Amino acid sequence: MKKIIVGILCCCAMLCGCQKGRVLYRDRQIVMGALVQITSPDERAAKIAFDEMKRIEALFSKDSASSELNRLNQAGRLKVSPDFLYVTRKAREFWILSNGEFDITVGRLMRAWGINDKNYRRPSNEELKSALMLTGMDKVAIDDKNSEVRFTMPGVEIDFGALAKGYAVDSAIKKLKYAGVKSVLINAGGDIYCMGANRNLIWRVAVQDPRGSAKKTTLQLSDKAVATVSDYEQSFSLDNKAYCSIINPKTGMPSDSGLSGVSVIANDCLSADASAVSIFLLGRQKGMEFIRKVPGASAAVIDERGAK
Repeated sequence: MKKIIVGILCCCAMLCGCQKGRVLYRDRQIVMGALVQITSPDERAAKIAFDEMKRIEALFSKDSASSELNRLNQAGRLKVSPDFLYVTRKAREFWILSNGEFDITVGRLMRAWGINDKNYRRPSNEELKSALMLTGMDKVAIDDKNSEVRFTMPGVEIDFGALAKGYAVDSAIKKLKYAGVKSVLINAGGDIYCMGANRNLIWRVAVQDPRGSAKKTTLQLSDKAVATVSDYEQSFSLDNKAYCSIINPKTGMPSDSGLSGVSVIANDCLSADASAVSIFLLGRQKGMEFIRKVPGASAAVIDERGAK
């Protein structure tokens, strides 16, 4: 599930701070299919962050047959790494918090709609019924003692698109802190984390209007993550009709919650990601009830009429 946040105003952070002349090092690479930009006054930051994010990518990659994600989807049972076990456990937590709206077992539904390979099509009622029977975190067993994840029904398929990239950013931040890096901004294709402030050096993030207008909201963040879900970018067309590419795991249909965009600020990127998707599926009222259950998180929503 793709997330969209645009614009990192690092140059403004330099201009608005009181540390004139302070150098910010920047590097960009493609990780997890997204353009990732690392910005920091510490020249070590980019290598540390990219090395860790690529390690996480190898576990959750959809393109690599040897990734733990693909091996589990193929075998239905796998002894997994601590990282994979942790993310699966967090997915279950958000599934419970969202009353089943956030669900990583939508793999079959995504496949039925042709979303993963962009070969979009309208599945038959029989296909949807079959995919729905294989959807639900209650069909995923997590064995912490033996570090094993297994499916209780053959054919279940998980999709970590709403979590893996955010978790990769969180893992990179942990490595950076361990290395003594004090200030960094990571933008992983819209999953953003701002660490530290370096006295008066304030990170500024510009979030674009989800309806695609030129309007932007500027956030000042320190030790926080932000993620946005928008139907403007996350959509596809079939027979001259637009559909949202975020699938409701209960109905098997594209989301129709009435929301156009959701932005979430949270303590970590994984929580920001999962919360934004959950709220988008839940709708305004239930979504605001949901976000109160997520420690340190806040959200802003825009409905299809543009009302905030």
